Amino acid sequence: MGVCNTEQEVVTKTIPKKSANQVLQSFLQPQAEVEAAILQADQALTDAAKAMAEERTKRQAAEMKQDLLKQELNDKNKKLEAQERSHVVQMEQLHVDFQKKSDELHIELTRLRQVTERNENTCLLL
Repeated sequence: MGVCNTEQEVVTKTIPKKSANQVLQSFLQPQAEVEAAILQADQALTDAAKAMAEERTKRQAAEMKQDLLKQELNDKNKKLEAQERSHVVQMEQLHVDFQKKSDELHIELTRLRQVTERNENTCLLL
C-alpha cells in the first residue's frame, strides 16, 4: 500500500472493530428504551381511560339517582295536590250539607213557633 490510503482503509483503521453482537446491542438498546416509553404511555392512557370510565359511571349513577328523586318528589307533589283538591271538594260538600241542615232546622223552628202561637191563641180562646 502506498502513502495514499483509500477511503475504505481510513474508515477501517480509525473505527474500532465491533462484534456483530455489540452492533446488534447498540441498535437494540435505543429500541428497548422507545418500547418502554411506548408501553409506559400506553399504560398511562389505559389508566386514564379506566378512571374516566369509572367517573362516567359514577356520574351516570348520580344522575339516575337524581332523576329518581325528582320523580319521587313529583309523585308526592301530585299526590298532595290531589289530596288538597279532595279536601276542598269535601269542605264544599260539608258547607252545602251544613247549609241544608241549617235551612231545614230554620224551617222546623219556624213551623214550631207557628204551632206554638196557634196553641197559645187557641188556649186564649178557650
